[in-house]
Amino acid sequence: MKLTAGLAQVLRNERASTALLLPVVALALLLAPHGLSAFFQNQLSLAGYSFTIRDWVALAPLVIFFYVAGLELRSGFGNGEKFSSSLPPIAGAICGMAVPALIYLVLSHAGGVNSYAWGIPMATDLPLALAALNLFPKQVSGEIRSFILTLAIFDDVGSIVVIALRFHHRSSLSHFAVAILSLLAFALLFRSRFSKLRLLKGAALLLLALLVWWEGLQSGIHPTVFGVLLGLATPLLNIEKTIQIIQPFSSFLIIPLFLFSSLSIVLTMPANSDLTKMALILVAARFLGKPIGIACGAWGLAKLFKIELGFAPAKLWLVGILGIFGFSVSLLFAQLTLTGAELNAAILGILLALPVGGATTLSYYFFTRATAA
Repeated sequence: MKLTAGLAQVLRNERASTALLLPVVALALLLAPHGLSAFFQNQLSLAGYSFTIRDWVALAPLVIFFYVAGLELRSGFGNGEKFSSSLPPIAGAICGMAVPALIYLVLSHAGGVNSYAWGIPMATDLPLALAALNLFPKQVSGEIRSFILTLAIFDDVGSIVVIALRFHHRSSLSHFAVAILSLLAFALLFRSRFSKLRLLKGAALLLLALLVWWEGLQSGIHPTVFGVLLGLATPLLNIEKTIQIIQPFSSFLIIPLFLFSSLSIVLTMPANSDLTKMALILVAARFLGKPIGIACGAWGLAKLFKIELGFAPAKLWLVGILGIFGFSVSLLFAQLTLTGAELNAAILGILLALPVGGATTLSYYFFTRATAA
């Protein structure tokens, strides 16, 4: 019994799951040139839809992580958080998307490289940002966790909306409508009382959630958006127990699998100086644009409308630094926009931004550890 209780405690510990990520990343990078990258590039078809195994990981299992994120947001609002408190992170998300895109457009124009890649440095990956946040003391991570959760979700949703508008011919309004109707049915059924038919109700909820996912996939909008909406549609009374059940699965399986598949990529160095310049401009746009856009956008709105952040304004720079971490949505924009050598250079720029974000995060931790304990 003690062993079981100890294991359960470890599985609920997000810091323990974060410690697992470094060897997972190292293993992915080590095995990528030896067939792992080719494996994740294999096509897998489902009901007429064909994606690589790497894409399916982001389209299916990762939705469960975003469902948990939606549950945490729902819990925060249900426990008395005012809607006004979400305005600074939303402003930070918007400015944190706009500033990197603008920096890329300016630098690409000055450098004479392809300007169509402006959307690549916009997005932040919530799994990566939260994993990096777990490196900090609980006092620091506890203060800003809700803020960065809201910001990263709106950042992801906003980036996906930009992609949907930019490539609107890939979207389907009818499937989107069915997904929303299924979501409403999910919310209504969850709130209904069928105490004698719990198994039947549970099966129906699962089928409705799968329908929301499937119709969301066919609508052309990334299914992770609907994962968040499913979390927000879950009644407050059911949230704590649901998080306890799903979070270990999300932290110890889904996020390591997402990182393992995402980083199993073999890259070649750019063939000419213009492509090298493009990769470096993408890194610079993310490294400069995310912290400046997030910190200034959130602080400016909070100051303008006199909204309390709940933590020292200086910590907005930490939120901005965590915003540097981005991969999946950035990769999606790159794949939709570029081809050939330019796509390879863009992926290199996306990957180079990850260690840059890691080094910046560790530097922030090193220089603030005396006051962050």
